[in-house]
Amino acid sequence: MGFVIPVKEIVLEFEGEYEAAHVVCRGSVPISTFLTFQNIEDDLETGFRNFADNVLIRWDLEDEQGEIPANGDGMMRLPPDLATVILSSWSEATANPQNGSEPESLNGSTSVEQPTLQAI
Repeated sequence: MGFVIPVKEIVLEFEGEYEAAHVVCRGSVPISTFLTFQNIEDDLETGFRNFADNVLIRWDLEDEQGEIPANGDGMMRLPPDLATVILSSWSEATANPQNGSEPESLNGSTSVEQPTLQAI
């Protein structure tokens, strides 16, 4: 019997402007999926939609129209800064997993866009 790769989730909890936002993403994805999000500059819309459809699990985001679905269409409703920080934070957490259960900031910065990451 072989080693079964554990299924992980990454919880992004934000400080500052997005402090109350709660975003959960897949942490265990194939490297091919991870790499597709490293260079999405050629087609940003497709990249963000694919991220939401293939990596995003759930979030608690709403706008003036109500609850935003946790999928590609919902991702297109987010402000650019929030969408970008979600994708880049997930990418950083996936590439550099943290040991232990204590959430840590990406770089120790107190910037309002810096989320706290926790792998489950």
